[in-house]
Amino acid sequence: MMSASFRHTHKLSFSAIPLLLLLIYFTSFNSMQALAFALPKPPVINVSINVSNSRHHKQYHKEISPLTSHPPSTSTTLNSIPLALRGGASTVAPLTPTSLFNKSLLVLGLLSVFTKLVGRPISTIPSSSVPPPQPSSSPPLHNALRLKFLPLFYILRLSDWLQGPYFYSVYATKTLADGTSYPLGLISKLFLTGFASTAIAGPWLGRVADTSGRKKATLLFTLLYTLGALSTRSDILAYLFLGRVLSGLGTSLLFSAPESWLVSESQNIPDEDGRGGKELSKTFGLAYAGDSIVAILAGQLASLAARKRGETGPFELSAGVLALGAMGVATVWKENKAERKEGKGDSNGGIREGVKMVMSDPKIFLTGLIQAAFEGAMYTFVINWPPSLSSAVTSFFGPGAATPYGSVFSCFMACCLVGSTLFQRIAKYGVENVGVGMLLTAA
Repeated sequence: MMSASFRHTHKLSFSAIPLLLLLIYFTSFNSMQALAFALPKPPVINVSINVSNSRHHKQYHKEISPLTSHPPSTSTTLNSIPLALRGGASTVAPLTPTSLFNKSLLVLGLLSVFTKLVGRPISTIPSSSVPPPQPSSSPPLHNALRLKFLPLFYILRLSDWLQGPYFYSVYATKTLADGTSYPLGLISKLFLTGFASTAIAGPWLGRVADTSGRKKATLLFTLLYTLGALSTRSDILAYLFLGRVLSGLGTSLLFSAPESWLVSESQNIPDEDGRGGKELSKTFGLAYAGDSIVAILAGQLASLAARKRGETGPFELSAGVLALGAMGVATVWKENKAERKEGKGDSNGGIREGVKMVMSDPKIFLTGLIQAAFEGAMYTFVINWPPSLSSAVTSFFGPGAATPYGSVFSCFMACCLVGSTLFQRIAKYGVENVGVGMLLTAA
């Protein structure tokens, strides 16, 4: 008879073992290829080889390394000469930046699946013949709301993620009046302009979305973000700054209007069994779990668009996705607005109340301070990783090697997915302890 500990939940699913073996294989394969390209090539020696058989009598020249075995003998046959020396194609494809990062993405994907399976039970054998209670399904109205919200939410988020990988690259290809490329300092100013417009107009736009309608605000986001994306086709600096302002305003609406629409629609569903809050939380969980997959996909699509249309290709694709999202929102969503309450019409009063609440509670203030410091460090990394990685790729693979920003972006997003999965496993050790470890690791 099996012991009780074996009959119930196990800490490692056996189905994860093959994935672990694949993970070890691909990691070793990538490491060996990278090592082969990193090591200096030994000098070569030309060796003449006389090859004789009944039908051929030719002299071949082969380059060998003094670190390898002795030169081949004169009795070498034609079939023993490598395929590349006989005019055929090599059986090993050369390592390129794109293949390197795509293989790394595969490794990260396997790692994400493996971490997801760790801690999942294989099976549970009940001690009695009574079947275990089955979890009740979501109410039909909540399922219908998810079908309206989630696909369009993913489309809107896809339009945003598509612009991330080539943000630096699209501006780095622009030239000033003297013919020089935009320096990093100017690109940083363009980067910060979008965040400045978000910070300044964010509170006001959130109030406008509540009073004028969340559907209208979402449609306004698609318009502003489309104009911002298409501005990257211009070489006029003023238009580029204007595009960043419009994109910043659109970002404020993206991170407020769709989610506010969902909350309002969820509150309109009768909550007879008291499960409304759990169903809304489940919807948000599905939204942001799928958002990680959407971000990984966006990196691959951005790479394809850049190869077809150049550096502005991902932004043009984003504009097309925004048009699709706008049509969906216009036809599927119905309008909802916030209920105006007496004495709550002053937006400045709302901001003052928020500031007073933050300053009155040290925990809220410190949480905001930690979040701001982390976000500041992260966005410093965001603006600096493309030029740094491009320099590393050029020095490693040689001049002319193109940096696959989309594939690298997908790897970053896959790391985020792995991190969120790991957090579910290690949160039991205390969120504060995990937070300290995360910040030290990031530093």
